Amino acid sequence: MAVNTSLVSTWRTLFDLPLRRIRGLGMTGEALTDLHQFIWKQGRNVVVLIKEEDAWKVSYSTDSKLLGPRRLVYQASHRVAKHAAWDVMARVINASHNEDEGLRAAKRAAQWMRQFESSRSARA
Repeated sequence: MAVNTSLVSTWRTLFDLPLRRIRGLGMTGEALTDLHQFIWKQGRNVVVLIKEEDAWKVSYSTDSKLLGPRRLVYQASHRVAKHAAWDVMARVINASHNEDEGLRAAKRAAQWMRQFESSRSARA
């Protein structure tokens, strides 16, 4: 049975794209912030920090190994902002296997929390 080489090369290109993107990050995750949430991403792993009413919620989710639907691995609520930042650090270390990346993410999360609280108090 003859295999169409253009189909095989297209298939390989499609599945190599995510790997190229991960390699381009250089083992550090991306921290994305907006007014409502702090997001840290690396490859399939996502750590999200949001403020809900009187608590900070931290969640860690990942895609399945075959790029299936996103799966929630961990979720917790913290009343103390410092505890939420520590939890973000722990989740990032767990996802990246890199303590320095966990510290960077926790610092960025703490900065975002301060900005969030200051913007919230300015609106009130």
